[in-house]
Amino acid sequence: MKVLWYIFSFSSILCILLNNPKSKQTSQFNINIRIFQSKKKEISISILEIVTWLTVCVFLFVTILLTIYYFDIN
Repeated sequence: MKVLWYIFSFSSILCILLNNPKSKQTSQFNINIRIFQSKKKEISISILEIVTWLTVCVFLFVTILLTIYYFDIN
């Protein structure tokens, strides 16, 4: 369960950083992401926003489940 928590925390952070309009780090590291290279940028940006919110919500849900699980053990 903790592995899922780590995966979703990392993916949430990554999505948030990619979704940041002021971020110039993606161009500094020459990251070529196909989502941003599509012709329909509005659709790809909205998909990225949906994925960002989804990963954040799943991260919070897994955090709550882990908290309940560890309180039940003690």
